[in-house]
Amino acid sequence: MKILPLLFVCCLSAGAIFSIAHSPTNVSASAPAVTADAAKAHNQQGTKKYQRGDAQGALTDFNRAIEIDAKYAEAYVNRGAAKLGLGDKPGALADYNRAISIAPRDALTYYNRGLLKFEVGDNKGAISDF
Repeated sequence: MKILPLLFVCCLSAGAIFSIAHSPTNVSASAPAVTADAAKAHNQQGTKKYQRGDAQGALTDFNRAIEIDAKYAEAYVNRGAAKLGLGDKPGALADYNRAISIAPRDALTYYNRGLLKFEVGDNKGAISDF
């Protein structure tokens, strides 16, 4: 099932970086529609909370979306951004890695991971992602 794109703001300590989760992300094909809808709803709620400055509340919603559908790549990307907003760079990197393993063709996730790698001084890794 295709998920509509969501606007998502990712802030790094080096400055504000605005990115748009522009590519539709597949929710696990084996998930029933009601489960996919619930995961999508939690993801959207988390996005709204993050945009209002509630990164911790957003994290809770993204966690719930992932609990419902562990193959929901967009929720991992959004959770990674929320973790980054809370200062958890290793957690953000792990979520970006997981999202890439689920949706390896999503350029935005590589871009977000590249920005994070650049911020932590992994210039070669950042260049590879860009």
